[in-house]
Amino acid sequence: MKESQDYIFFIKHQEVLPDFFVPLAHELKNWNIELIPVTLEELIHLKTAGRKVVFNFAPDLKSFYSYQSMLNRYLNFQLLNQKIVLFDANSFHENPINHKLFRYKNYYFFRLPFKMAEIVTSIALVYLSEQKTFDVKWPGGRRAKLPGQGSVSNG
Repeated sequence: MKESQDYIFFIKHQEVLPDFFVPLAHELKNWNIELIPVTLEELIHLKTAGRKVVFNFAPDLKSFYSYQSMLNRYLNFQLLNQKIVLFDANSFHENPINHKLFRYKNYYFFRLPFKMAEIVTSIALVYLSEQKTFDVKWPGGRRAKLPGQGSVSNG
């Protein structure tokens, strides 16, 4: 029996991965979640079933500017249409459209610095609950209405 592979996409801002990537991947592996580094272009062309789960880590100004460009080009549209779940860890500020995303529960902000155990636990819990609830769909569809089912007049 083949188990489904759980994975989160890690946005690469530079060719070299940050030092934070390896410990985070190791900690998430304990929860059976694989961390996959991707560029924005790779993320755009990936076809996945359900919502993509993405982690952004922007510790410096250069990667933060890269992240802001990605937000304006692709990520904000995907967030508003509920196509991705974004975990954002940076030292600067939250996404300016966070107030619109609050009800969708698909944007999570973590201010740097943080403790590794706290962020891994919160990512894993949100990710696993997302996987469980997003795939549940009522099998019966919508209730059919017959053509004659309108208001009944006694006449």
